[in-house]
Amino acid sequence: MGEMRMKIRSWTGAEWDAIVLGLGGLSLRVAISGWDDGAELWCFDGQWFDGEGDPVEIECAGFPPADDCPLSHALTACAVPTASDSRWAN
Repeated sequence: MGEMRMKIRSWTGAEWDAIVLGLGGLSLRVAISGWDDGAELWCFDGQWFDGEGDPVEIECAGFPPADDCPLSHALTACAVPTASDSRWAN
């Protein structure tokens, strides 16, 4: 499958190119161009957040039809949970 590339946009309008290092449930570990260390993004209540807790938007890069993106399953998994969603059980 190769590298999974993505774009990250912050609430301030800043935008970064990134490569996914790992997927784990409702979190992504990414390498961001120009950063010395990786970053973690996590999903809560239908919204992606950065490590500081600020909301971000993420999208696949280089995959015009969204359905062809290798990250599609992670992006759609970050949705408002339902009562039957076991990921959110106490």
